[in-house]
Amino acid sequence: MTKVTAPDHQIRAAQTAQLRAIAHLASLLQHLETSSQSVHPDQYRTVVEHLTAQLQTAVVSDELGTILKAYPAAGELYENLRYELAGLCLHDLDRAIASEQLTQRTLNALRQR
Repeated sequence: MTKVTAPDHQIRAAQTAQLRAIAHLASLLQHLETSSQSVHPDQYRTVVEHLTAQLQTAVVSDELGTILKAYPAAGELYENLRYELAGLCLHDLDRAIASEQLTQRTLNALRQR
């Protein structure tokens, strides 16, 4: 049986459309995450579900990496979904260490009370 594949230009067009959708959803998620106004849980869940569906099938590329770095909330979601590919590579190591140290100091201070 012969395997039928789409022409390269069709594949690239589909990937470009998917990257546009990911960028749009990542922007929405970042807005919801940083909004000073309360967000309805269903709205948040819907955006996350749609973004999750896109990220699970996204081809790893420089363009995807650029989007995930531009929108940290989407980057964290991607790391959680695709840990085998992303690990914790989207987070700055120094920032992660500083956060861990601050957490330890806070916990120690709370224990001493």
